[in-house]
Amino acid sequence: AKELCRKGIPLKYMKIFFKKLLNLENFKENYSIKYEMAMKSIDPNYLGDYVPYCCGKDKKKLKEILPIHYLNEEGITHLKIIMWLISDLVPEIEYCPLLIKITSILLIFLEKEEVYEAMRTLIEMNYKPSEISKLRWHFRFTINENNKLYDSIRVFLENESANINNLFTFFKERGLEPNLLIKDLCDGLFLNYLNFYGILRFICIFIYEGSKSLYRFTYGLLNYLFEEKLEEMKNNKNNLIFQIRNIILNITDYKKIISDTFNLKVNRFNNGYSNNDSGKEVEDLEKPYESVSSYNNDSDNDKESNINSKNKNKKENDYLYEFYLPSIE
Repeated sequence: AKELCRKGIPLKYMKIFFKKLLNLENFKENYSIKYEMAMKSIDPNYLGDYVPYCCGKDKKKLKEILPIHYLNEEGITHLKIIMWLISDLVPEIEYCPLLIKITSILLIFLEKEEVYEAMRTLIEMNYKPSEISKLRWHFRFTINENNKLYDSIRVFLENESANINNLFTFFKERGLEPNLLIKDLCDGLFLNYLNFYGILRFICIFIYEGSKSLYRFTYGLLNYLFEEKLEEMKNNKNNLIFQIRNIILNITDYKKIISDTFNLKVNRFNNGYSNNDSGKEVEDLEKPYESVSSYNNDSDNDKESNINSKNKNKKENDYLYEFYLPSIE
């Protein structure tokens, strides 16, 4: 599955791929019943144009949270419903902008009941030590945790890539803080940057590999900007963020970017893993809802869990949670 999703899934097989990867092939009646039961908690006729607080920093209209999507009117309705169901299911989610983006993409290929079950599965993976140990979690649930993730991606790239370090220097000279760009890339799940084909390449990798793919794709795209488009950006005095969006949006061949992306081996910083500021081990966390289908992962030993960190002694990393900071082998 790993090599398949990295090479790219043909469009006609995407539904089969998602159903197999997220363990949706069996027991359809069970998760259809779960969806119907969950629907009793809301009235779709009163949802309006708004989505829950957890989708953005405030309760906003859908078009403000998700300006780019590929859904028709019926898909939008199901998207809003699923977002409210997830908000009721896990009320402690403060801020998780990726939830609505992933849901919008899965709705292109799966039935609404399947998408609801898929999102339950992905959320539960955040609480599974076996998945956390491989950096296969997908979401951060507070503003503070998301900001630490962006910090960690920036530090990772600065320490491990001279090209991107030079690119960040150029950004700063033009008044663009690297963290703002990383936040814009990752908060939007690259929807504001990649074309539809690029989004499909990324989403398969993200669902299979989890948070590691955010580090990898950010590296691949920024390395492309440095190697192929730096001079063009230097000669263009327009808004830098819009320049970068237009450049990436017009990429038609992702082979080199994908190749560069997976030259990186992103690993855990060490075996410790605490949740938020509580210091509690993940095993001790209460499940916010009943157990759902377990993740259907590979049987390999995942060699990427071996640690060879070059960043341990860097002072800037001290304030970052250990589980945010990977390294390259």
